[in-house]
Amino acid sequence: MLAAMDHPTLIIIHWLFSWIALAIMVVRLIWRKVAKQAFNLGDYLTMAACVFVVARMGIIHMVLTWKTNNMPAAYRENHVFTPKEIHQREIGSKLSLTARVVYSSYLWLQKLVLLDLYRRLLVKLPHEHIKVYSFLAVFLVTWIACQVSTFIECKPIHLYWQVVPHPGSCVEAEAQLMTVGILNIVTDLMLILLPLPLVVAMQAAWRLKAQLYVLFLLGIFIIAITIVRLPITTLHKDSQLDRSTWASVELLVTAFVVNAPTMYGLWNSGRRAHATSNGEETGDTFGMATMGSMARKTKIEADNVHGFESSPVGRSMGHIEGILQTRETIVTEYRETDRKARGYANLADETDNASTSSQKSILRPIIMANLHPCFHKPGAHRIIEVIENQDTGVQEFHTSIKISKYLNIGPVQSQALRGQPEPLIWFHRPIHQLLEPFFDAGLLMNKVREPSFDDGGDPGQAQSYHNFPQIPMQFIFRLVRTS
Repeated sequence: MLAAMDHPTLIIIHWLFSWIALAIMVVRLIWRKVAKQAFNLGDYLTMAACVFVVARMGIIHMVLTWKTNNMPAAYRENHVFTPKEIHQREIGSKLSLTARVVYSSYLWLQKLVLLDLYRRLLVKLPHEHIKVYSFLAVFLVTWIACQVSTFIECKPIHLYWQVVPHPGSCVEAEAQLMTVGILNIVTDLMLILLPLPLVVAMQAAWRLKAQLYVLFLLGIFIIAITIVRLPITTLHKDSQLDRSTWASVELLVTAFVVNAPTMYGLWNSGRRAHATSNGEETGDTFGMATMGSMARKTKIEADNVHGFESSPVGRSMGHIEGILQTRETIVTEYRETDRKARGYANLADETDNASTSSQKSILRPIIMANLHPCFHKPGAHRIIEVIENQDTGVQEFHTSIKISKYLNIGPVQSQALRGQPEPLIWFHRPIHQLLEPFFDAGLLMNKVREPSFDDGGDPGQAQSYHNFPQIPMQFIFRLVRTS
């Protein structure tokens, strides 16, 4: 056990685990910039957590070196304290109080990092703000409770650092240990349960869901470490060294668990970018839908990776955005899409659509394209009616689209080609959700087109979208920025 180790070994464990935890967080931040992504709120909270880890490293080193007034009764009875040792133990005892404040603050900062990640998954869901603010309120109250418990056991307060005479059992800080431990377990359990309903409701391949479950359930390791730590530390309640070293173990596990989803997402994003750079040109993506040139290489570009929390501070994302994207799939039926989109690359301005002053401030028009809500989307069902023409006696096929759902549709699986090895995962967004981030950024939409297939149809396949000439296949729009 840790209590049986000598002091140099405990110091080595403290520094090693602290440096590894710090390295994990620094790698996350560097990776973010290497991926050319802006820092988000979770990254800034991670920076603050790094500061607390660095502060704790120096504080705990002094605590382990100079020790505290918490020691076994047998040692106290048989030991003669020198003035120098008394002074050092007093300083060490004061620093141990500081370390408890710093350490609990570090733990709660990491909870906020995870909450920021999960906040992105809750965007546009019912009671989103209530859930987030409720968690923030719970975190604030529990953090305050941890800090208060640090200073209320010893009365008067100077007993916390009094070496001689014996200050009493209050220096063992059992109440503080149990308060922080129990509240840590409760809040970690809350964070584990928060995203699980989204994963349960998500329609996706079992492997993908299993990966998400693993990422979200990593918090169980923090709970396990805390559960193991509490009885062991209580058993050695007269050893501040044992207590500090177990905290270093928990610190490392917390850093790994909190940053694993983000680093996994950054790794997947980098892998996807590398694969794209080595392959053919693909369309740009916005949200979870393919934008721009989708069919020049007869493909829909999407990727089944987990790009967690890639948005900068202030940008709202869909509730599954940042987790899922669909895999690159060959879709021959969309060949005409690119021709249609390219035809609108230079949409002419009409004088009645913008004032002269607005036109002078236009900067770089942006053409975006997304699958139309009527076109091969979740909630859109193709209907084929066979009708006997009473005048000619010939059977005629009438095609139409039935829209049963539009506003709130979760990710679903679908096949673009019959017999394809793996289904696509489709991510539906209502048009207002697609456009809202652009409008929030100050962009204006001044052109819209809704092209459809106009090649005469496909008599060999009645269900082909080529036989639905009145149904637009794309929603193409142009955005401009005004000064």
